[in-house]
Amino acid sequence: MHHAYPEASCLSQTDPKRNFRSYFQMVPGRWPTLRRKFEQLRQSGAILLIGTDSGIPRNFHSDSTWHELEAWVTTFGVDPMDAIRAATYWPAVFMKVDKDVGTVAPGKFADIIAVRGDVLHHIDLLQDVGLVIKHGVRYK
Repeated sequence: MHHAYPEASCLSQTDPKRNFRSYFQMVPGRWPTLRRKFEQLRQSGAILLIGTDSGIPRNFHSDSTWHELEAWVTTFGVDPMDAIRAATYWPAVFMKVDKDVGTVAPGKFADIIAVRGDVLHHIDLLQDVGLVIKHGVRYK
């Protein structure tokens, strides 16, 4: 499984004044705390949204959202549909654009992706997109 904070051994070699390697190595030890805090937030009724640390070393914009979804499901035990809604529906609600986007419904704008298989059983399938439609135009 890919974690949002991979070990960044190349950084400690490129900038000896900053020891990023030790910081990244400590993060896996924080998973139990992160799991507990994540669950506490969910139990409190907080609505959590998918977000990433895209742009930090070795966490690229092109695939970080898929990895975040996978982490929610496989590491934190979130129901796959809840994770998908945290990346689609709930952001639209919080940005006050849910009457236009966020779900697939008549009269709404929708950018659509399709994958082969059931993402509700295999969330990692979202990393292999077979079809992309944006603003009514098929791109892939």
